[in-house]
Amino acid sequence: MIPFLRTSALFLLLLFAISPRLLAQDSPAPQPDPNAPAQTTPTGNEPEQAPNRKTTFFRSDYQEKLLMNGEPIVNHVGNVELRQPDKTLFCDKVTEYPNRKMVHFIGNVRIMQNTGSQISGDTLIYYKDARLSNMRGNVVVKDKSAVLTTSELDYNMDNGLAYYTHGAHMRDDKSTLTSEYGEFDRVSHIMYFRRKVHMTGKNSVLDTDTLRYNTETKMAYFYGRTKIVNKEGTLRSTKGQYNTKTEVAKFENRADVETPDYIMIGDVVDYDRENQYGTALGNVIMFSKKDSATIYGDEAEYSGTQHFTKVYGKARLKDPVKGAKGDTLFLAADTLLSTNTNDNVERKTIALHHVQIWKKDLQGIADSLIYVFRDSTIRFFRDPVLWNGGNQITADTIFAFIKDRRIDRLKMRQNSFVISQDTLKNYNQLKGRHMIASFDSSRLRRIDVDGNGQSIYFALEGDTALTGMNKVICSNMVVRFADTLGKNALKTITFIKQPEAIFIPPHEILEPEKRLKGFKWRGTDRPSKESVTGIVLAKPGSGAAADKPKPKQKPKKKPPVKKAVKKQAY
Repeated sequence: MIPFLRTSALFLLLLFAISPRLLAQDSPAPQPDPNAPAQTTPTGNEPEQAPNRKTTFFRSDYQEKLLMNGEPIVNHVGNVELRQPDKTLFCDKVTEYPNRKMVHFIGNVRIMQNTGSQISGDTLIYYKDARLSNMRGNVVVKDKSAVLTTSELDYNMDNGLAYYTHGAHMRDDKSTLTSEYGEFDRVSHIMYFRRKVHMTGKNSVLDTDTLRYNTETKMAYFYGRTKIVNKEGTLRSTKGQYNTKTEVAKFENRADVETPDYIMIGDVVDYDRENQYGTALGNVIMFSKKDSATIYGDEAEYSGTQHFTKVYGKARLKDPVKGAKGDTLFLAADTLLSTNTNDNVERKTIALHHVQIWKKDLQGIADSLIYVFRDSTIRFFRDPVLWNGGNQITADTIFAFIKDRRIDRLKMRQNSFVISQDTLKNYNQLKGRHMIASFDSSRLRRIDVDGNGQSIYFALEGDTALTGMNKVICSNMVVRFADTLGKNALKTITFIKQPEAIFIPPHEILEPEKRLKGFKWRGTDRPSKESVTGIVLAKPGSGAAADKPKPKQKPKKKPPVKKAVKKQAY
């Protein structure tokens, strides 16, 4: 789910520490006589010529003492070799500046450790007072299969900080890393890589602004824009951490994980690679590329070993209906759980508690539902209610069969009840033990009643006048509907067995007789698009603009009242 890194290349900066003690000069070189000519002294292999008490062996082809611009210097020229118990330095020439307490190693500088590690470069400068060494030109650090190359490398003996500032390239048998700036702190055991950090492993590629690694805790930290890519997918974040021992990662600041199948976004994303388990917290968004469905929630949980993804806390599903432009299925629940098998055969989505669905032609509520992808079946459990057009459908359990992303059939098991309201607010009712409702282009066309069938239908004349009420009891019946002006109007009722029927004129209809037993109209429970999506649409005239106080209008000046002029009689 979430890609991770090989971190062995990070240990290369540990090698920066192999050089400094070899460079220390505890006693100044002899001061030459300013008036004397330059002296040249062969040194051979005599240990007593060593300029450093800590150095157990020192040699060069010859030594010369001279003045340069009034400053005394000492040169050791040719096949220079400085040896200590644990390391040896080689170079072409050494120039000592006693007044400045500086030593300059020039040409083919190599420092070899007994462990086999080595550092090399064109020149090396050591400042005794500052306890700072600078390796310059074609710098290469090697340790077994690990290699670091850069143009400049500095080391401060006082604070134990080694660093480069002009870019470096590191590689070993597992990964490579480049960055413009890098440092290693021997005191805190922290390594930093900054600016254009790029790391390539056998299975992943990392790009980030800053990478921090603790060599003791084995924790890696990422800062700034970070992108990790491998065969499992792509991760983007601006802050994260990764434990290289436990392979547990945590990414923050709206982490974005993209795989070939989906995209997941969360404020905080955690992942345990060894156990293939991950979580996302805060404003979680999961987008399925295959069917363009999007799930929203407060938290998400993923298990690769148990093959499930779980989103909970105000979970929402947005699923555009293919082939129906502008039509989308919205689903809300406390928890959405997606399960699968290794062979991808038994794929299911389960919605648990306070389930609501909304689609242009279908709305519904239930305690829970299961969507089985294999046969495109949605099963509604525990007090489900569905609405299609003007029809309310209830039963103990409802099975919805989907075809071409539209409802094809509804199977209602136990205590099935269908209610619709006519233009005069009368309730037409159909009741039975089991029912099957058939749809055409998502419109109800037929209902088959199997067992204990009962019906109440009100006869109207021109949709404006009641002519009577039909009440029928029949074990099995078939009800057909016609699409009249976009409404599912009753067309015919076919009674399979001998019915018990009665027609009641309007003036004889009593209120108790207008309801079948178990009648319950739940129009107020019908979910709206806003309630399912969790988005409250502002009503016209409401909102911030409407709440702003209107500027006071200056009262209009009343026109001057003309005084009446008394007419005089002549």
